[in-house]
Amino acid sequence: MAKLEEIDTDEYEKIMAANKMKRKKYSIIIPTYNERLNIALVIYLIFKHLQESEFEVIIVDDGSPDGTQDIIKQLQDVYGKDRILLRARPKKLGLGTAYVHGFKHASGDYIIIMDADLSHHPKYLPNFIRKQIQTGASIVTGTRYVRHGGVHGWNLMRKLTSRGANVLAQTLLWPGVSDLTGSFRLYERSAFEDVISSCVSKGYVFQMEIIVRASRKGYHIEEVPITFVDRVYGSSKLGGSEIVQYLKGLVYLLFTT
Repeated sequence: MAKLEEIDTDEYEKIMAANKMKRKKYSIIIPTYNERLNIALVIYLIFKHLQESEFEVIIVDDGSPDGTQDIIKQLQDVYGKDRILLRARPKKLGLGTAYVHGFKHASGDYIIIMDADLSHHPKYLPNFIRKQIQTGASIVTGTRYVRHGGVHGWNLMRKLTSRGANVLAQTLLWPGVSDLTGSFRLYERSAFEDVISSCVSKGYVFQMEIIVRASRKGYHIEEVPITFVDRVYGSSKLGGSEIVQYLKGLVYLLFTT
């Protein structure tokens, strides 16, 4: 089969039509906290770029005080409650548990996880699907650290911190993927269920843990280059405590995987 970059629009549409005939469904899990200004645009772009796919969007909101849930309910009126599922929780309980919670309500053959702040542009979703169809991979992960990937909107310190975190993890864990801290991924349902059941992390370390454990279990993992764009609206959830938890998680994985 042609390489990803060689597939033209007509061929892609044929692939997607064939995939649709096989009734493949994608469950997109999006955790939110104070994303009122971003969530409507994210949903619009998902529907724009996945017109040829069957999918549902599962939004796990952790009790956002800014009215995020009100916006989601309005989106349900537009797109339908069968396409936009709001599965709220009363408070912030951790990123990893948000994915577990969303998975409980997912009906798709494949699970896609992504952020709500537009740092993960939905335009890359067709690339994830194409790559999975081409290769039969159990996991397709977006990466900033290969050719055609990158970061936009970060200052030098943020770039060095992210790059340093990945280099450190690569050196100690040898996971076989270039971007351990990313959270834009597609999973085969059975692979996601298997790997997530062995994860113990609840916060940002979860992204690293799940891909490391998948690698150790021998799952076929492919990568797709993405450009990560820093959020325009709202404030970053990443702080000093998350960095400390990352380092603790790194040491834990070093001795348990």
